[in-house]
Amino acid sequence: MKLGLGLGLGVSKSAALDWANYDGSNDGDTATMFNPIRGGMASVALDSARLLAVYQYGNPSLDFRASIITRSGKAADESDEVVIDNSESTYGFPTIGKLSDTRYIVSCTEGTTATHFWLLNLSGNTITVVDKATLSATAPVQQGSSTMAVHSSSLIMVPFVDGATLDLWLLSVSISGDTLTVNGITEVRNGISFSNDIAAITALTATTGIVSAENLLTYYTISGTTPTAGDTERLNASDVDTKLQRRQGLKRISDTSAIIVWRDETEVAMYGKIVSVSGGTLSSGTSIRLSTADVFAGGYPSDIDELKDGYYIVASKLATNDTGVVIVSVDGTTLTKINEDIKFSKGEHVLARAFTGGDYALFTVQNGIGTFTNDYAVITP
Repeated sequence: MKLGLGLGLGVSKSAALDWANYDGSNDGDTATMFNPIRGGMASVALDSARLLAVYQYGNPSLDFRASIITRSGKAADESDEVVIDNSESTYGFPTIGKLSDTRYIVSCTEGTTATHFWLLNLSGNTITVVDKATLSATAPVQQGSSTMAVHSSSLIMVPFVDGATLDLWLLSVSISGDTLTVNGITEVRNGISFSNDIAAITALTATTGIVSAENLLTYYTISGTTPTAGDTERLNASDVDTKLQRRQGLKRISDTSAIIVWRDETEVAMYGKIVSVSGGTLSSGTSIRLSTADVFAGGYPSDIDELKDGYYIVASKLATNDTGVVIVSVDGTTLTKINEDIKFSKGEHVLARAFTGGDYALFTVQNGIGTFTNDYAVITP
């Protein structure tokens, strides 16, 4: 399978393997993971050559698993699959965060009755489950890399959109030694629409972060383990706070800035901009249109990862059931699109997950309609 050609040109920032010149012609092949998977997957970069992937196994899901995907040049291979848990009835909406080079936290929902968290240790490619904690709640955790904020090796925040109360909450989870503790949930906003693909979050520092839902970004601070909502900024200044803006993704750039991408519900296209905080006040640069094709309304959040030299990669599912891959550059508060709509396509339901950085982007995709498989691929300039 091939990735499509890019249409845009950019200014070179480095001599070799320049992402400004990416056109899909140098990509590696794709491969399918160990077992046929029903879907529900998240992954995170361990380093420039490896991903840690977690996923449902079976149809319906029989257990919850993890494995390592390692890149060598333009090829990749999967190894060291382990069962994280098989005691629950179902495993949905997984998400994952990196606490350190050897510690990771994973979560997923059990239907609408509970959200489970696992602490994983990693030694080489050996994955060990250390602890499990559970929150009994009807609010689902989202799927994707933009739905867990790792503030430190001992504290994370996860956004909830509660279908019963129509509120946006932040869930606080602490890590102390080998023990996970669910601290509880704090309301950030009330009276919003319910959807599992409208919120995104990123940590800026150990005590600050940004969470987004609908058309509103909210800056928050943390005291101990409790978040407090602060200043707000609209994604689209001309729309009301409660306008539904779906498929959102947030990525930290620095202690005071982040990239936000979203599906504009009016134009049915993906937009992005840089949001900054100064003295507790949010402001943002100019919004730019990232996708020329229609972007799928439902599904899961967009994924963003850093490559190198100020370049980032953004992926989102298009209405054509392809994954649109867009390279952008960051310069201060200016976000620039380098190319347009590089497609990773099997002509089916394809959703990107996480990317490693540098000269090669190893990433995972959820592929299929009805019955899913989880695949991985390598792209490079």
